[in-house]
Amino acid sequence: MVHQRAPRAGAPGLPGRRRRQQALALHLRMRERQRSVAQRSNQPFIDEELQTFTNINRTGHRAAQQPWPVEAPWLCGRCALHSTIEAGTILYLMIEHRLEITDLDRRIWEEELADFLPEQLYDAHVHVYDPTHCTSTTDDEPTEGVTWWERPVHLMDRTALDACYDTLYPGRRLNYLMMGWVYRRGDWDAANEFTAAQTADDPRSVAFMLTPAAFDARHVAETVDRLGFRGLKPYRWWADDENECRITDMLPEPLIEVANDRDLVVMMHLGKSRAIADEENLADLERLTRQYPRVKWILAHLARCLVAWPLEEAAPRLRDIPNIWFDFSSVTSTDVFMAALRNFPHDRIMYGSDFPVDLMKGQYIGWGKAWAHLTEDMIKQMGITHCDPRPTFIGYEMLRGARRAMLNLDLDRSTVEDIFYHNAVRLLGINH
Repeated sequence: MVHQRAPRAGAPGLPGRRRRQQALALHLRMRERQRSVAQRSNQPFIDEELQTFTNINRTGHRAAQQPWPVEAPWLCGRCALHSTIEAGTILYLMIEHRLEITDLDRRIWEEELADFLPEQLYDAHVHVYDPTHCTSTTDDEPTEGVTWWERPVHLMDRTALDACYDTLYPGRRLNYLMMGWVYRRGDWDAANEFTAAQTADDPRSVAFMLTPAAFDARHVAETVDRLGFRGLKPYRWWADDENECRITDMLPEPLIEVANDRDLVVMMHLGKSRAIADEENLADLERLTRQYPRVKWILAHLARCLVAWPLEEAAPRLRDIPNIWFDFSSVTSTDVFMAALRNFPHDRIMYGSDFPVDLMKGQYIGWGKAWAHLTEDMIKQMGITHCDPRPTFIGYEMLRGARRAMLNLDLDRSTVEDIFYHNAVRLLGINH
């Protein structure tokens, strides 16, 4: 079933009883999970906050007199009951997780993004996960890069994902290309079962299978057939050399053969310090697309180009390689968007959120031949006083970059809507 949104623009929609019950059920379920991992978590549970949430969903008017844990976003102001019910799903995210909406966030949404972002979205790069599937520990070498309790949303199932969109991008209709989270170590079979379950009731959303390089081809084929996966999701952490790995180090050719036999899509987060500009990456794509012509490739994050120079260098060869698509999740640079839109067919470029990553605040920055995530903590350490130093969501920065590039290139509205919805629908063979 397509996730519907209320029609009122600029503010979260009015969630019905089922939405509020789902949010509360998820909250309670997560509460029990957190009890079992209390030794690992740095965010203890507060029963008073749970009671506040429960009151808001059950009593409305009475909850309006209680203090909010953080500033409540986009309250309509028409009446206390409407406002508090309207904020129910959002408050769940604020209490259980770390989605703090500031006046700066609201201003960026209302002034720059609300009129730009199409009403119908296909998120072609989003992660869902249950933290109990992570088997990494603090003693592992290397350690887990981002531990689950540091993410803005601790457990991301379909209900939590919809709530994130209700909060940050109100008034939109959503379908998803979902993948599990790329823990360094995990119970991959359980994670894949969990991902498949999130799309079971939505024929227009699809799931991709996490495929560590050590997976056996027969196991991948059986799992794809049994759970109905539409694609594979390898990752560089699961290769022997996580920084300089080649495509086939992440996705060995027996697994590519499985994808070719079943007309699957591969979500490829490229390795190498030069990303897509690396000669081996380009040569591998040229060979693999010839040898396995039924596989379609999504090069995530605009071919892992958070700065423009790798894409600009690779474009003359990359544009001639067949069966290549791109998602622009986590890309925030207008220059990168300009390079992509100038060099590649617009029907091969797709929107993606990369949630939970793009729920964090900060920016991706580049210098020299490097790039990195400028985090909220780094910004605080700068001690900036000459302007408002607060960051906004990476997801908002991504949309700001896309908007500037699309306006600069004078893209018509139908092309923008294709990029945000129809291109993914066509790639994935979704029936209208």
